[in-house]
Amino acid sequence: MRTIVLALGVLTAALPALAQTPHSWGEINCSKAKTADEKAICGSTDLVQRDSRMSVEYGLLRGFLAMGGRGALMDEQKEWLGKRAVCKADKACLRKVYDERIVALETGLDRVKTFGPF
Repeated sequence: MRTIVLALGVLTAALPALAQTPHSWGEINCSKAKTADEKAICGSTDLVQRDSRMSVEYGLLRGFLAMGGRGALMDEQKEWLGKRAVCKADKACLRKVYDERIVALETGLDRVKTFGPF
């Protein structure tokens, strides 16, 4: 029962971040893809899955962080979007930058799990 209550608390804390417009943190709307990196991602199921995973993890972490940490995370995300853009249509490069970002976000989520915002 305690696990269920904790899980509900975590989801409730994350809802404001999940309500943000996805494109504001990098999730791609393939019907509006314009840049070479966006088009390459939309043309690859593997990259679309990485994009979705990164977006969910980013949204969750953003919802857990206090103002200063949240601002730093948002700055990191903008920087990461620039790195992604540099890849253009190079799918190997895109996989690499997504994998690096996912690891960084998971590290942040692990810190939240250990030390919590609770």
